[in-house]
Amino acid sequence: MREFLLNCIRELCSVAGVSGDEDAVRQKVIGMIDGYCSYSVDPLGNILGSKGKGGRVYVDAHMDEVGFVVKSVTEEGFLELETVGGIDEKLLPGNRVSVNGKSGVICCKPVHLMKGDERKKPRPSAETAADVGAVSREEAEKIALPGDSVSFARRFEVFGENEDYIMSPALDDRVGCALLIALIRCADADFDFSFTVQEEVGCRGAAVAALSSGAERALALETTTASDVLSDRESECVCSLGKGAVISFMDRSTMYDRGEYETLLKLAGDSGIPAQPKRAVAGGNNMGAIHKAGEGKKAAAISVPARYLHSPAVVVRLSDALSAYKLAEKYLTEERNAEG
Repeated sequence: MREFLLNCIRELCSVAGVSGDEDAVRQKVIGMIDGYCSYSVDPLGNILGSKGKGGRVYVDAHMDEVGFVVKSVTEEGFLELETVGGIDEKLLPGNRVSVNGKSGVICCKPVHLMKGDERKKPRPSAETAADVGAVSREEAEKIALPGDSVSFARRFEVFGENEDYIMSPALDDRVGCALLIALIRCADADFDFSFTVQEEVGCRGAAVAALSSGAERALALETTTASDVLSDRESECVCSLGKGAVISFMDRSTMYDRGEYETLLKLAGDSGIPAQPKRAVAGGNNMGAIHKAGEGKKAAAISVPARYLHSPAVVVRLSDALSAYKLAEKYLTEERNAEG
């Protein structure tokens, strides 16, 4: 399973899928699940399906990533951009981007020419532009037009002790997608599922997709922020790389079902699966929309701790992803056994 997850994550991260432009990711996912389940694609672009006979559990992972969209093209040949999803403005200057398969870089003012507070304050995201090597509007428009999406440049690396660390853009939430693909292909369980669009701009895909399932319980497969770098207080860490799957009890969009939270903790403990509670009420995910859909669903979330979320170089550990898979598989197979 370790190698399967690694290869699956690598393949999913090889293509861009900024919110609203997830087609390339969707095609990758379909290629990996075709023949292992029943599925369809709704008008919004969500992949909706069932593994086996379906069940009382609905499992979701989102396909999209943060990025940019072209607002306009200047006379000088620069692309003026708008951010899509939450990106720290301080991360933008000088970063490499990809525009319709062509290379570009986020424009920045040389530090030598900065004055006053310019070194302390990042350039507002509303003033973000990309240099794509064009010298005129006409030349730039051969590369991109207003409305085209722009992603962080694709770069996937495995590094660190025992090659257990992965660094790439879009690990949020291609890791969750890889976990769900593995469950569809390998788990002896019946469940409904969705691979959703537009999570990073307000969980829009999930609000529609969750209505497709009458399941009583819902499970989000995600990454979550690991603030375990240079922190003096354990309470600020949220979660830590290397300590296994993360189980949420509350975030900014969801109060997770207490029974589901305790069930996941017990399953992890009884099975010897490394796991940790999320130690901060922060962030949110598709469950914010899913648990309120239709007649409501009991909410649960299993996440993989990730450093530097929404950046060009998100970092996770493969061992944590494997723990998340084992816990999700145990959760789903226990549900099947309970149904008899």
